[in-house]
Amino acid sequence: MIGEYEGDVPGAALLVVRDGSVVLRRCAGLADVENRVPVTPATNFRLASMTKQFIARAIEILGVPLEQRVLRDITVRQLLSHTSGLIDYEDLITGDAQVSDHDVLQLLERADRTYFPPGSEYRYSNGGYVLLGLLIERESGVPLEQFLHDEIFAPLGMTGTVLGTAHVTNRAYGYAFEHGAWVRRDQGVTTATRGDGGIYSSIDDLQKWDASLVGRGLEFGWHHAPGKVWHEGETVSFRNVIVKFPAERTTFIMLTNRNEWWGTLFP
Repeated sequence: MIGEYEGDVPGAALLVVRDGSVVLRRCAGLADVENRVPVTPATNFRLASMTKQFIARAIEILGVPLEQRVLRDITVRQLLSHTSGLIDYEDLITGDAQVSDHDVLQLLERADRTYFPPGSEYRYSNGGYVLLGLLIERESGVPLEQFLHDEIFAPLGMTGTVLGTAHVTNRAYGYAFEHGAWVRRDQGVTTATRGDGGIYSSIDDLQKWDASLVGRGLEFGWHHAPGKVWHEGETVSFRNVIVKFPAERTTFIMLTNRNEWWGTLFP
């Protein structure tokens, strides 16, 4: 699996934890191809939608009522559970300039319809978690970046984990394979938004996050399937996944800085 990431190419970091102990920690390839910087356990990858579990935890910490309305008749619970029916903000964007959280809010406020009545169906929504990030700022009175640092990252000792690109250390840059070569494609139109996918973190720090989840019910910010809870993270040139197998008390985390999965594990 990780052998596909070996060499002078964009790389990967893999972590497997069982009963709180590391079973496997392995890194391959490069975090920065141009400068030949190798991936290490401390390399910080853009988590993309794996960010959503931290946003859900922040809402829990704040104690925001789940039935509180956020936009029109849409509640916090519906945003957390992807049952809001919000139009995909990505489909409302015109032009190729990066959009901010407040741009997304304006796009969603102007939308004159939803896919379905809020609460009646499921449809995955990045926009819902952008709104939740803005709600956290409003309810806490501090920037989202600061709240996540002060209430989650710092208490857990996740010293390299940050929201946004301004202060990322040990940073992995994203790459796409085009015309037979790896080309840096690190940012896109939607990569400036925060609550839906803006956190950077490493397998070292995510091990600490995983340890904090022991004994905690995982409801919002995760997908649920028989025998596992999980969430992927995919954005411009990053592909990541965290999978927890409760019965086996095992967690699998893989972070990569490529535009697609390579190898047999993720065909």
